[in-house]
Order: sequence, then C-alpha cells, then structure tokens
Amino acid sequence: MRLSEHASFTKLVAEQHFLLEAFVASLTRGRGGAELVDDLVQETISVAWGRFGSYDRSRPFGPWLRGIAALIIQARFRQEATRSRIRSGPEFESDFMDRLEVRFAAMEPSGAAERRELTAALRGCIDSLKSEFAEIVSLHYWRGMDASQAAASLGIALETARKRLQRAREQIATCLGSKGFPMSEPGPHGPDEASA
Repeated sequence: MRLSEHASFTKLVAEQHFLLEAFVASLTRGRGGAELVDDLVQETISVAWGRFGSYDRSRPFGPWLRGIAALIIQARFRQEATRSRIRSGPEFESDFMDRLEVRFAAMEPSGAAERRELTAALRGCIDSLKSEFAEIVSLHYWRGMDASQAAASLGIALETARKRLQRAREQIATCLGSKGFPMSEPGPHGPDEASA
C-alpha cells in the first residue's frame, strides 16, 4: 500500500484507539487482565491493516474496526483455555454483542466538531492524571507505543507499565463519563448502570 494509505490508517486508528480498547475491555470484563486487552487490540489493528484495502471509506471506521475486534475475540473464545478468561454464556454471541455495539456506536463522534470535543475531553482527562499515568498514556495513545515499548522508554518493568496503563484507563473512563462521554456498557436496567 502507498505511504499515504498507511498515514490515513494510522490517523483513523489513533482516533479510535481509546474506544477500541474500551470495547475490548468491555468484552473481556477484566478477565485476563490488561495484557489480554493489549494483545487483542494489537491483533485487531494488525488484521485491520491487512484488510484496509477493502475498507469502504464512505462508511464509519469505528464500527468496522470493532467488528474485526469482535470476530477476533469470538475466535479466541472458541478455545477452551481462553474461553474462561473472557466471558461465559450465550449472550456473548448475540444480545450482549448487539447491545454493546449500540452503546459504542452512540459514543462515535458523528462529525469533525464532535471528534474535536472528544479529543479535547480526552486530552483534558489525561492532563488531570498523575505524572506517572499521564506519561505512559501519552506514549501509548499519542505516540502509538505498545506497553513494552512504553516500558522501555520510561525505564520501568513491563508489568509496571501495564498496571499504570490499566489504572490510567480506568481513571480516564471515569473522567470522560463526567464530561458526557460514558465508557461503561449499559446494564439490563438502563444505560447508566455500571457493568459488574
């Protein structure tokens, strides 16, 4: 692919990265930890890049990317050893997936102004973090480093980097919710119920 296509892909992924991680985390429900979320996100991005040539540019990128993530997680889910780490029950295959995509589609910025608002809110939330969390989030989201690269850049252990990133994600999700960008999935009693 041409360099311009790679730049376009990188920009689209950067805009969707946080929502993608939140989507994957919602499916894994914390089982498997931050490492599993990171692995699934990186696999999703890799597969999406391989399929980018067939992506219809007239359609929203976020649902397309999350659709790939859902297929990857379902494939992992079929492996018995991984199944117990992600989620159990038939709702993963049908109703739960439908409700989750509706929730994330509602959070999808519909225009340039809304994307700017979300980006500004995200930056504000990052700025409110303690320095050790803010710096790893900046490396991860704005510079595109994975956990191991960020750990090497900061001179800390990989597990420390993953724990900081996980805590930062939780704090950012809470902060975004307070700014009108809720990240939790809707519970059975309505969209304001936090997931267990």
